[in-house]
Formats: sequence, structure tokens, C-alpha cells
Amino acid sequence: MITGLLNYFTPNTFENDFDFLKSTLDTLENDELECTHELLHQISRILKKHYKNRVLCILCSHIISCIALEETHASMLIECGAIKILCKVLKYHQHDGRVVWKSAPALWNLFRPQNISQHIPNDCAEIIFTCLVCNVTSSRAVDTTLGALSNLSLVRPELIQRIMTQDNLVRLKLIMRSYKNHDDICGHFGALVANMCVHPNLAKECIRFGYVHLLFSILKKGKIQSEESIRHIMAALHNLADVPHFTEIVCKVKGVELLTTFREKYEESSHFIQGVYELANFPFSATTSLHVASACCDIETVAYLLKNSDCDINELDLEGKTACDNAWLSESGSILELLVASGAEFNYKKCEKLEEKAQQKMRNHALRGKYHKKHAKKVLETLVKQNTCLIKDMGCVVTDFIPGPEKLLVLSQSKKSRFRRR
Repeated sequence: MITGLLNYFTPNTFENDFDFLKSTLDTLENDELECTHELLHQISRILKKHYKNRVLCILCSHIISCIALEETHASMLIECGAIKILCKVLKYHQHDGRVVWKSAPALWNLFRPQNISQHIPNDCAEIIFTCLVCNVTSSRAVDTTLGALSNLSLVRPELIQRIMTQDNLVRLKLIMRSYKNHDDICGHFGALVANMCVHPNLAKECIRFGYVHLLFSILKKGKIQSEESIRHIMAALHNLADVPHFTEIVCKVKGVELLTTFREKYEESSHFIQGVYELANFPFSATTSLHVASACCDIETVAYLLKNSDCDINELDLEGKTACDNAWLSESGSILELLVASGAEFNYKKCEKLEEKAQQKMRNHALRGKYHKKHAKKVLETLVKQNTCLIKDMGCVVTDFIPGPEKLLVLSQSKKSRFRRR
């Protein structure tokens, strides 16, 4: 009470307010600060009065950020109007990276208490995102604005949905390309994507604008080591896993191999990875993208992997099954045919039994695949003998290095010419 009266009768000059904040900060750093309602109201009042003053904004924001780590104190600051005042500060100083760096984490910590949506201005998300875009060269500002947006997406998700237009999703993606080696920033980006992709439409837009590819490219860089950052990125992938086209994108970037590695290395993230397998309907035993593609994707995705990756076509999964076995069990005849034609070792007699009609159908596809492989080899050997003086065995060498789609193309052209001759 006495402190409140003294503050009331003390002239509110810049010098007095600055001295008061410095004294408060010193007490806070010595862990001796008593956070009364009067004190928090005084801090909020000073910030509101001096929101144009850079020095006091930085000092006030830092104090609020530290105090708001305690959720009870955060609730008291919110009642004093701290969120609205900080939004006003950010709007005025949106091009000042240092002010943004200090003010954004204050909001970040204030966005944690429940039932505070009525205290958050409707333009809050737009203000924070603008500060992010205006300070892309400051890693500290990028880090804290992403964190603030991530927490805001939990307490006012509709504000994030409103600002995440197509243009802003592209902007955010371009910003993150510059920070793929920054552990904390990537972790906060993962948390933001995970939180905002709870909304189905935003999840679809993130798929559309290449966020799955971006998240896996961050993991491939190998610079992200902290458990927390990995967990946030895996949570983002988990919330994208049931969106159409997710599986084929993951396979094309060889994401299954990364998920397998991280599942073994990071225990805290394993349940998110397990969730990715469940939502995307991956075979739980799969360890390669070819294993998943042969069971879940179309033939174009399988052909892409055979042509553009160095995958082992006969690699075994955790249950000892190959990509051919997965295609057999999924009754994907054309995929089985392509795999066998591309050199996969397969014996349908050792596979699990299917229903009689399906069994016969898949058997025929496997036999056609063997025929394609054999016939393509003969065609290539003939081409070699007709056009060069290479030895006959060179045909086998050439065949071994031509992916399946090209083999089938050669076969198709050869059959057409043969029919014309007849």
C-alpha cells in the first residue's frame, strides 16, 4: 500500500521511471522481487506511457518476459493490459530488431495461461508476423517471433488461420530456408507448424507449399540435435501425416529412412514418429521409402524411387519382408511387376497366401515382371551387338545399370517393332 502511494506521488519523469525499472531488474536478478499487483501495474503503466522510447521498451519487455515465466504472474500482467501494450510497442518498433527480440518473448510467455483470448487484440498475430518479416536478418528476432506465434496459435488459433495466407506461407518457408542450421529456430518453427496444422485447411496448404519437404530437409542437414527441437519437428510431421499426398512426398524425399534413424536415436520423439506411421498407414515394419511406396503409393512414386535413388531393391524390413512382399500383400500388381522387372528377387510361393483370385492375379504380375526383365535383357544385348564390338556379356552390365522404367520402355518399343515386322 505504501509503495503504491509513493509511486502515485512520485513524478512520472523518464529518469524516475528508468531508475524504478533498473531497481526492479536488479531485485529480480537477485531473486528478491515480490511481484505484487501494484508492482506489475506500475511496470505496465510505464511501458504504456513510454511505448515510443526504445530504451524503456527494451527494459520493460525484458522484465515482463522474466516475470511472466511464472504463470500466476503472467495472469496478473494480462489483467494489467500487458498484452495490448506490448502489441502497441511491436507495432511502433516493428523494424527495430532489438526491441522485437525483447518484446516478442514477453508475449510468448504471456500467451501460456488459459482463458485469456479476450485480452488478445485481433491484430496481434498480424503484428507479430510483420515483425518477423521485417527482421529476417536477426536470428534472435526470428527465434522469438516464431515462439510467440507458436504459443498464440494455441490460445487464439483463428488469428493464425487468418494471417497464414498463401503469400505468408511462402514468406515463412523462404525465411526458414535461411535458418535450416539453427537449432532453436527450427524447433520453434516445428512447434508453429504442429500447432497451426491442427486446422485441416492449414495442414493442406502446408502440404501444398512444400512444408513436408522443408521439414525433412531440416532433418537431413543434421544440425538439429536437441531433443526438444526434434520433438517439435516430429510433432509437425505427425499433424501433417493424414493429409493427402503426404505419403508420396515422404517417400520421394527418402523420409522413411530418416524417421527410422530418429526413432532409434530419440526416445522422446518416438511416439510422434509412431503416430506418423499410424496416420499415414505406413507398414510398421518398413525401414525404407521403397518399402512404404510399394505398399501405399502409386506406380509413379515407385518408379521415381527406382530411377532417382540408390535404394537397395531387395532390402529387408523389420519383419524380413522386401518391397515386393509389400506389393504382394497390398495386391499392387503393377508395382510388383515393375519391381520384378527392375531386378528384384521375388518368389511368390514363399509369400503369404491371398484369396484365390487375388493370388492368381498377383502371380501373373510377377511372371510378367520376370518376362519383362528377361526380354529387356535380350533386346539390350542385341542393341549392343548390332552397334558396337563389345563382348556379349556387356549387355548384362548395361541392364544392371538401367532402372526399371527404362527397361519397360525398351521392352514396349521392342514389342511394337516386332509386331510391325510380322
